[in-house]
Amino acid sequence: MEVGGRLSKFKYLQMKTWVGNVTEKVGSTNGLVDLMQLDTLMKKEVARWYWLMMDMVDGEFNLPEEIWRQCLLEPQLKDLWQVSTTLLYNTGKPAALMRIHLFSIYRAFWTPKKLSRLRQDNVVRCKKCGSASADDLQMFIDCPLFRKFWQEVGDAIKEILPTSPKVRPLIVMFGCSYEAQKMGRDEAKLLFYMMLVARREICRKWISPVPPTFVK
Repeated sequence: MEVGGRLSKFKYLQMKTWVGNVTEKVGSTNGLVDLMQLDTLMKKEVARWYWLMMDMVDGEFNLPEEIWRQCLLEPQLKDLWQVSTTLLYNTGKPAALMRIHLFSIYRAFWTPKKLSRLRQDNVVRCKKCGSASADDLQMFIDCPLFRKFWQEVGDAIKEILPTSPKVRPLIVMFGCSYEAQKMGRDEAKLLFYMMLVARREICRKWISPVPPTFVK
């Protein structure tokens, strides 16, 4: 039995168990939970829960509303999201974080063949606003239908990060690029952490097969 795409019922039940265990251990706080207070087992459970969430989100975007509310929209799980993203950020393993690309967010509207051809230097017609000559920067970032969306993503990042990093959304979307390669280790870790935060915010809004509000 499949629940919302690739997430099996067994994995969903596993995830609910992990969520219960971790929330009981972490409790409710007003800010980030001190990761040093979590033992190794609980850190692993937080990480497992997070990757199960990603597996669920990578599904068909037709998840039952009850599952979304339970796993993404409940206010008491906000701290757990912050703990999981911070935990992954602090592991110092950018290669693992690179697996999280925003390509999958567009899977419902862009075919894999189309996505495989996307490059920063491609020149294509914007399918959203109809611009006659638009590169990927225009199509996914500068298009008027996306400006509000990226502003909201930026606001979500500012909520969690103590600083406001100046990294273009294009890099956040496409991962490593000629600009990202010039970054130092700490900057690269911050970039991949931004990818996590951005995707988390997108997933919170993308609660149905219908495109988000910025798509007409």
